[in-house]
Amino acid sequence: MYVCNVFSVALNIGAALSIYVAAKRLFEKRWAATGASILYTLASYRVVNVFTRIAFGEALAMVFLPLFLVNLYDVVCGDARRWKGLALSAACIFCSHMITTLFCAVLAAGFCLLHIRKIILQKRLLPLVKAVLVCLLLCLYRIGPLVMYSMQGLGADDLFRNITEFSVELGQVLLMNAGTITRETNNPQIMEFSVEIGLPLMIGAALALYAVLQKEERGKSEWAALKLVAGGALMTIAATDFFPWGAVSLLTQGQVGYIQFTWRLLILATPMLALAGGYGLCEFGGKRQDAAAVAALSMAVICVMPIFSSEIQNPIYVEKGVIISPFMGRSFPEYTYSDTTDFLAIRKRPVEIDGDAEMADYEKRSTTITAQVSARAESRITFPLFDYDGFRATVDGREIAVERGSNNRVSVVLPAGTSGALKIWFAGKGWWRVGDAVSAATLIGLLFWMKKGRRKHVGRTEKSIVDAIEEGQLKTKSYREETIRLYYPLSSLCTLMHQSMDAAQMTRALTTFSEQAKGELGEIEVSRKGERFCLAVGPKGAAWVHEHTDPSGFLADFIAAIGRHGCTMDELLAIFRRHGGHVHVEALHNGEFDWLVYFEDGKPDAYCYCIADEGCHLTYHRFTKEDYEAFGFETT
Repeated sequence: MYVCNVFSVALNIGAALSIYVAAKRLFEKRWAATGASILYTLASYRVVNVFTRIAFGEALAMVFLPLFLVNLYDVVCGDARRWKGLALSAACIFCSHMITTLFCAVLAAGFCLLHIRKIILQKRLLPLVKAVLVCLLLCLYRIGPLVMYSMQGLGADDLFRNITEFSVELGQVLLMNAGTITRETNNPQIMEFSVEIGLPLMIGAALALYAVLQKEERGKSEWAALKLVAGGALMTIAATDFFPWGAVSLLTQGQVGYIQFTWRLLILATPMLALAGGYGLCEFGGKRQDAAAVAALSMAVICVMPIFSSEIQNPIYVEKGVIISPFMGRSFPEYTYSDTTDFLAIRKRPVEIDGDAEMADYEKRSTTITAQVSARAESRITFPLFDYDGFRATVDGREIAVERGSNNRVSVVLPAGTSGALKIWFAGKGWWRVGDAVSAATLIGLLFWMKKGRRKHVGRTEKSIVDAIEEGQLKTKSYREETIRLYYPLSSLCTLMHQSMDAAQMTRALTTFSEQAKGELGEIEVSRKGERFCLAVGPKGAAWVHEHTDPSGFLADFIAAIGRHGCTMDELLAIFRRHGGHVHVEALHNGEFDWLVYFEDGKPDAYCYCIADEGCHLTYHRFTKEDYEAFGFETT
């Protein structure tokens, strides 16, 4: 019971943190993230999953759902580089709860179909395919055993329900945190526990919708909030008998019945409305967003109390003297072999000995059993473990066969004269190790790739900043401990980061970059006006660049030469050839520059130098190759 309590706490903390991270990334506002975290953590359906239904698999999936939703939105509508996060969050959901995985797959497919034109035109199909493939590889260690057991007949047949008989009425979903309705009803559509959205989420969604409709211009945050409200409303309706589940059941030939209960769709409605509600609270709060968050917390606590109260006052809880459900860990037939009978007997931990055998020092820990056994004649011992394919047994290290005994339990046959230490444990199948290795390698590779990708983008952006500061210091032939402001258009920054982003996304990316580059360059303040960005590098960064400038390097020689009155093109080309062996020279006729010069192998410099002859002196401007090609200068 202690472990279950600790796990319950971990589920609550995990849910609060995950949706905070998701909302902060989506809306880029701390108070929007705080509001979303409050609404989600205290949402009725999530609380019921943890404390009433003890649906730990579903509750664990709800920890990762906010990250999945935001990563999916980013890959389809925003930053496509988030496909790695999408794959990782989807894999976590797959390993937590299969029905939630099914919901997420259908949701992702529908969302992609709605945005198919954007996906094709903006070349987002490849990131989505990568996410699917990586997710499958991450889950291969689970997929292998799942397929094997399914082929052996251990499937989900016992999960099947007639979904039209187990869909709740719309009124119950829209109840305002009334807690338990009744425990005595002949209507199977009325649940004896709370199956509802809850008043806080409804108010939050209404505030979000109002805020969006009041905006004359809708940016990324507004469209995201609007889609979340629409999605949450659709999932809420789909959770009830108002949705045409009869037609869906006919179209799928009843296969939709494997989700068991339509109200499970609240698992998607809850994070959607919580995310939107966080945005709505932030906009409603105005200059007092902290007060709005406190008000939301107070309301959410008050509204969720009837659920806790109805649970705590349950006679069964009072009798057992515990808050966590006394039915925790109870065996259900749907999790056993289909022909299992009297499945609750397994909980009594019986050991059946058939024959002339004795057993001592018996100990069972999870799926491992140890004991001292002796058999004067051939005997069979049946243990309280379901005989899933993969159990092994030894006596004093010698392997003995594991057979299926009564009620589908693990059974071993001891030959006459057997005496020694018996050990039974679940080892799985040898070929499972292949899946384990592939999944582990994929996870390590994915994490390394994510880290390397961040380092690469940081490296290009940081190099651009260092080069610009170095160039300025060499031109002025001076150095002062002062803040240096560098200005970049959005297009140039997108080129540096190899990713198309809007201004809001770039602000977020640069904020992350400033944290990662703090070691060398110190504090970097990011600001923008429209699509023009300013990166203010503090005195520490200026000092670091000055200390690492090579006074005899190519750039120092080039700037010293071109800065002299009467410098010729031959002198500049001589400097290029002195510092590199592969110099490209082209004549330009574009009205701005006369020569294009660069090192073909990018050593020691990867910039394109465009040089103009002003008659009595030469001037230059340097571009990255990508920016130069974007300008489309003509050559001869």
